[in-house]
Amino acid sequence: MTLFDRLQHLLKERQANRLRERADAERVAKAIESVVEGTNPKLRGVSSYQKQLRNPVHDLLGRIDDLVSALPQAITVSQRSFNENNLINALFSNSEQVQQLFSQNRAVRRYFHAKDNPGRTDAFALFFVACKEKTILGTETRGEMLLRDVQQTAVIFSDHQLLAPEPAEEAVRTTLKWTLLEYVTKYVKEQISHMQHALSEEEKQTAALNPEQNPNNPEVYLKALIDQLRNPDALISMHSTPLRISRMGVKLPLDSTADANQITLFETVIGTGQPKAVVIVHFARADME
Repeated sequence: MTLFDRLQHLLKERQANRLRERADAERVAKAIESVVEGTNPKLRGVSSYQKQLRNPVHDLLGRIDDLVSALPQAITVSQRSFNENNLINALFSNSEQVQQLFSQNRAVRRYFHAKDNPGRTDAFALFFVACKEKTILGTETRGEMLLRDVQQTAVIFSDHQLLAPEPAEEAVRTTLKWTLLEYVTKYVKEQISHMQHALSEEEKQTAALNPEQNPNNPEVYLKALIDQLRNPDALISMHSTPLRISRMGVKLPLDSTADANQITLFETVIGTGQPKAVVIVHFARADME
């Protein structure tokens, strides 16, 4: 490489770094406004709110980026995949439920019938589902014996949600990041509200007379918000959970040799809330209508 080529390479690299830094700064600024709008718009009355929120919001976005990047690639969903894909078979009761969820989803219908792009043939989207375990009594075969009323653990999937259809997987991942930021923002707002309501009457009266303690003071609220955002690991997490589930929805040991669906759930948890599994899906219009 000649000296001229080396200089050109360094110049292009520097320009690329500047563009990345600018894009990152713009994304953080947008996220700050989203957090402020979702918690307390009066924070904009504090002249330094953007500066004070920049680092905690930047760190939160980094945490969300890491979690979303860990998600597997999109899986293709169709009525056929119910019989061919272990995860789809486990998450849905039957192939008709698959078809119904996708064909009747309003966002999906709007996406495929958009006047500006009537030729769309497929889509990527976010799929959320809640997972719960329940103790039941069932039958079990041990050797040549059929045992009844055996205590078993049923895995129940509910609250199936299909969101944000997009033409590309990367666009869906971007939407997921903003969706998770909205969930965290809502959770943080609730936490601050709980703390305010937990004050005794005496504390409320003292705070009302002292602007530095008054929760209605935007500066006081901003401090509380920053305290909440300081630990992004506690605000949002994702767990990969391997499961082996029989065709009847019964949880089996991971080393079981019985016919079952071997799956891994990627469950997101916002604060102390209930986990929800998230899957990036791909589907064809022809399979869903």
